[in-house]
Amino acid sequence: MKAIVVPSPGGPSVLELRDISQRSETYARPVPFVPGGVGAGRVVAGVPAGDRVAWEDVPGSYAECVAVPVAKALPIPDTITDEEGDSLPLQGPTAHYLAATS
Repeated sequence: MKAIVVPSPGGPSVLELRDISQRSETYARPVPFVPGGVGAGRVVAGVPAGDRVAWEDVPGSYAECVAVPVAKALPIPDTITDEEGDSLPLQGPTAHYLAATS
């Protein structure tokens, strides 16, 4: 399996706040670790296999295969890209909140 592995704490060379926090010593994780917490992809086993889902708050999401709990799997349509689906669980609700309450 392919995965991005952080061998030691380092600077903010990634864009997500969670990754910056985990790579710094603010919220450091034991090293080595696979960073990431959000993602999107196709189900290989489970609910049902072949469906596309997005997720948030699943540690180790910068890997080729990620074990996502069913409760955290958000179905996404085939009409959007994985990159767009990846943003739905976190940035989608944030954008809606800001647009609806401003």
